[in-house]
Amino acid sequence: MNSDRCCVKQLAFAGLLSSVFLLNACASRLAPVDASTELERFTARAAIRYGDDGGSGKLHATRLSNGFRYEFYGALGQGHWRLTQTNSGAEFAAADGTIERAQSAEQLMLRRLGWQVPIEALWSWSSGQALPNDAAFDATFDDDGRLQRLQQLGFAVEFKEWSQDALGRWRPSRVTITRDKLRIRMKIASWTG
Repeated sequence: MNSDRCCVKQLAFAGLLSSVFLLNACASRLAPVDASTELERFTARAAIRYGDDGGSGKLHATRLSNGFRYEFYGALGQGHWRLTQTNSGAEFAAADGTIERAQSAEQLMLRRLGWQVPIEALWSWSSGQALPNDAAFDATFDDDGRLQRLQQLGFAVEFKEWSQDALGRWRPSRVTITRDKLRIRMKIASWTG
């Protein structure tokens, strides 16, 4: 009789455990979309110069549902950093494993890289658009209505080439961004999303 009680208890426990696992599986399937879902991304060769300092390499840029992420890989494996801006703040991760956080990506760029670009504007300009939340800009368009030059937030942006992405949208393929001693040149290779 004692062994019968033991078996009933084991079966009850197994049933309870199965229910918990089943509920967890359902809950994870019904969970809301992750706050950092990738919406679009592009890959570019980039050359960044600030005064006498500079470097070149590959840039992976991602627009997230709640912000942006930029990852830079220096030429020949020299230098790697990742800069992420979300609603909860910004994070700079260096190749040596150090991570620094602040309220804005611009603060981290200035502190870690010595220069800064408005992170949301960088995405808009790379996409071939003026920053939508800032109406103050001066622009020149080509015969097809695409941006050629843009002045916004004290930056000069030149769009030297355009090409169609996989979905047939026109995107800039060569962009140069300058302000004072800062110059960023990008040759955008691919867009996804």
